[in-house]
Amino acid sequence: MEKKHRKLINISIALGIFVIVPLFIYCLGTSFGLFKYEKHGDTRSVVSVSGLKVTILDNTEDNLDLLNAYPMPDSEGLLRSPIVFNIENTGTSKSIDFTLKLVNDTEAQNNCHVEGTNDPCTALSANKIRYAYKINNGSYSTPANLGESNNIIFSDTVQGKEVKKVSLVIWIDKEAGNEIQGSYFMGNLMLTGEKGRITTAKQKILADNEIITEAPTLTTTSQQANENGLYVSYDTNSGDPTYYFRGNVDNNYVDFAGMTWRIVRINEDGTIRLILDQGINDNATYKYNSNANGVNAMYYSNSEAKTTLDGWYTTNIENTGYGDYVATGDYFCEAAKIKYSSSYTSGDATMLVYNDGYVPNFLCQIDGNNKQYTNSNIGLINYDEVLFAGGYYGIDNKSYYLYKGLNADNNYHWWTMSTAGIGGNDVYVWRVISDGYLLNRYANNLDVLRPVINLKANLRFNGTGTATDKYTIDRACDLKTGTSMAVGSMYECDLGDNTKRNFYVLSINQDTVDLIMDRNITQGTSTPTMTWNDAMAYFNNGDGIAVKNSWTKVKGIGLPSAQAIADAGGITGWDYSTATVSNGSYFGVNSTSDPGISVKSPYNWLYGYTQGCASHGCQNETSLESPEALGYWTKDLVQNDSNNAWHVTWYGHLGRNWILTSNYDGVRPVVTLDKIDLN
Repeated sequence: MEKKHRKLINISIALGIFVIVPLFIYCLGTSFGLFKYEKHGDTRSVVSVSGLKVTILDNTEDNLDLLNAYPMPDSEGLLRSPIVFNIENTGTSKSIDFTLKLVNDTEAQNNCHVEGTNDPCTALSANKIRYAYKINNGSYSTPANLGESNNIIFSDTVQGKEVKKVSLVIWIDKEAGNEIQGSYFMGNLMLTGEKGRITTAKQKILADNEIITEAPTLTTTSQQANENGLYVSYDTNSGDPTYYFRGNVDNNYVDFAGMTWRIVRINEDGTIRLILDQGINDNATYKYNSNANGVNAMYYSNSEAKTTLDGWYTTNIENTGYGDYVATGDYFCEAAKIKYSSSYTSGDATMLVYNDGYVPNFLCQIDGNNKQYTNSNIGLINYDEVLFAGGYYGIDNKSYYLYKGLNADNNYHWWTMSTAGIGGNDVYVWRVISDGYLLNRYANNLDVLRPVINLKANLRFNGTGTATDKYTIDRACDLKTGTSMAVGSMYECDLGDNTKRNFYVLSINQDTVDLIMDRNITQGTSTPTMTWNDAMAYFNNGDGIAVKNSWTKVKGIGLPSAQAIADAGGITGWDYSTATVSNGSYFGVNSTSDPGISVKSPYNWLYGYTQGCASHGCQNETSLESPEALGYWTKDLVQNDSNNAWHVTWYGHLGRNWILTSNYDGVRPVVTLDKIDLN
């Protein structure tokens, strides 16, 4: 076995940015043995192109020298000093999708010569390069091989006014040996971006608002500071941004579960935090805790308010079919943070007095009583969120979205979930009173409960968020015939191109559902049928890629699997893994013979453009238009047979068809959607 030598190399990484689209950050050179690095191109530390601004950080000379580099294990590579740069979306609303690649610089490679000779440089394969990255304050990604990732470092999205700090480390694979001595890698870090499509509620809200990046004045009310709009804060546990509404905004209304809610903020994970625009049960009042004494009674998880809200959620959200849209998890911070008076106690938790230098934030750390989040699907707003929304202690604010005015009893006081500490032995909780300001209150008193929930991140919104055009959940499909979420049921779907089409449920997964179109998408086109190879590539070329790009609501699109067709078509016992070319079958039976049924097949939704056949197989029907164009390919070759693929005939038979250029079938798309997209 040849012995591998750990030979030192010098790596010089010059970071420059070309003012062209796509955007380039230049460049990386590595070698073993004799090494000459020739820097060329325009190197600058800041550039703005097409809404993306890239700023090189911690690198004042635009050059990063990694001296004495050598092949190393991942554990050492992760300790390398990173290249650090910010990627900023300079727009105020539109998101930008981007991809960061490390690509070969063929011009530099072609101009490279071994030092002291005219011999061309030997190119170092990307398969010998390892990399890892992290975003903001997160952890490094799992180290990966550049060649195996097709030179893609990662893809992501930056929202309007958002800044993402990227740290990138690159090293030579520990398996690189003597065979690559004297080789070079010349490359560009290339950042490409395009305007992001609005596919989530988060993106819709951000597109509808200008994002304010300046920090608000949190020592008074939004009314006194004249601050209104959608703000961003990175002061979160993860370091990822949260976007919050502040002041007298009129475009954060949501109609959900038959009730009106207001958007408090977009959480760091993209979920949407809502507060009910009134109290539960017609603004009935409830005690936060009847037993309002001692440390345990400080916390929402031990409160009667939680018990009341849990019951209300079951009745009004879960039992009405809306529970699938609500996120459950660590969204409700009950940690003891802010107390009313320095004389108040809080067990082992350290609390700051509200007016003694406390700086509001979206952090939630474990307190001294081992309390942090309460894992739930419903809760209350917390003290900090009221401050960010525009409220403040003891100062009237009748001009922000949380203000509700007076009720029939000339008051409208409502609980938050944040404790104000213990005075004597009595537990106090922060609340918002009818004049719109924060005040502490003994927990054994009666106040209104305004529930808070978090809508899942993969939802989409319709509307503009105003009181007359509230945001509503945008579902892709409405049930047309059959039973909800059942194989064979028909849904009418708009998948993102403002065109309604009919789809049938083909198979149901844990969180998603696969639907098959009621006809071939190629029917009526200039190429209604094609070879299997062309069908497999259909959604990556020509008309097919246009369809794929316009169906923005789908999670996936392609051809059906043979097994899914067999299962949905009632071919019991059919197993793709063992089926051979002789195992074709008519729907409803596991037989190669026509069952001869003289009535319509219950599985005719899987075949037949008109579904008008009077008999099972349609063989005797002569009225169908272009019946040969009604069959379609599956995505599966017959096992251990590279010449045949499974297809569905126009007369209701799952069988094999040669994939030779002379054999043609149609394309019937299968799309994958989140279950919550089906109404």
